[in-house]
Amino acid sequence: MSQSFKNLLALAALFLLPLLAVAAFVYFVFFDTPNEEVEAGVVATQFLQYQATAERYQSRLLDYAGMCDDIGLPPEVACQATDTEYRISQPLTNGTIYCMDTTGFRGTVTTQPRGLTCPAPGN
Repeated sequence: MSQSFKNLLALAALFLLPLLAVAAFVYFVFFDTPNEEVEAGVVATQFLQYQATAERYQSRLLDYAGMCDDIGLPPEVACQATDTEYRISQPLTNGTIYCMDTTGFRGTVTTQPRGLTCPAPGN
């Protein structure tokens, strides 16, 4: 390979690498953010796992008390449990809250859950 060709490649790399870096930055900042539907779908899938784990916990220990500390929930997930009931919730980026409880409800709500049941949808 001739020296002039190597110099041309080095010059091209000097111009292309910064351009590629800027293009990657713009893509990840403006175009690679997950939308609300994707986020809700991911959280819903995680909550199906939490529900199965809660039911296994209850079938093994015969109640839900202590479950919140034992099933390995991430810090952004709120959990309350007694012997007979539980509620697990997580805020979403769109301002709603994904919530699940022992009544069988699992979905998004617009008000902060209190107690052991999720608020009615739309409340």
